Amino acid sequence: MSHQLFDELIGTPPPVRVDVPGIVRRERRGRAARRLGGSLAAVLVLAGGVAVAVPGQQSGPPPVAAAPDTRFRLLFDTSESADVTARRLSQELDRALQEVAPGATWFWMPEYVGEERKPDGQPPTFIHNGTTDLVVGNSGVSYQGRRGALGISISADLRSQDDAGFHWPCRLPPGIQEDSRYRWVCAEGRSPSGGRTKTQTQTYTGRRQLSVQHLIIVELPDKRRLEVSITNMVGVDESVVPAQPESPLSQEQVTAIAWYLEGRVKS
Repeated sequence: MSHQLFDELIGTPPPVRVDVPGIVRRERRGRAARRLGGSLAAVLVLAGGVAVAVPGQQSGPPPVAAAPDTRFRLLFDTSESADVTARRLSQELDRALQEVAPGATWFWMPEYVGEERKPDGQPPTFIHNGTTDLVVGNSGVSYQGRRGALGISISADLRSQDDAGFHWPCRLPPGIQEDSRYRWVCAEGRSPSGGRTKTQTQTYTGRRQLSVQHLIIVELPDKRRLEVSITNMVGVDESVVPAQPESPLSQEQVTAIAWYLEGRVKS
């Protein structure tokens, strides 16, 4: 059979049609899908890493650091340490007065007759004798129109065969007579830290002008005691200085000053 006859029998075959644009589009979609799949895989890996890390993290606010201990020790082992102790006591007393009696001011008051005048507005300078375990400070205080003298002392409370130490009970020891010129109001107690205390209000009832003193004695660590007092007198010689009608601070305020100072001292 000739080629012509064969062609006539089967007819002309249709031309081969290749969808080139479609192939290109499919190839592009495939490449894009592969890229997207890789990106999603990376994201999932990272997300998985974060998800693993989160459960290990601590919940809640961060821990609060403990406040620093700003208390101080009463050191009298050398002249230098005694000076440091005296200066710190002066600073703490000034803070205590402002906390207990806001607006109170210091004014100069002589320690002895003929002492050179010093400026007002300064807390008392504590005096010590070398390395002796004793500091004393006095100054005038003005508060709400009232004036008086504030005194502070810290001393050793040592007991020995010859010295019974400080007498803490309100009742006088045997053989000691009470001074009938004074009226006493006394109370025994404990400080916030547990030390023994004795508070007294002493009122003079003799012929001289009426004087009043509020006093508190507090037991400190290391066998020491703190004494804080306020009077309505503002001079060295009570016989020539007129008494004020009232003391500038009350017994409660004097006690609060003692509590403040006790809280600043550590053993």
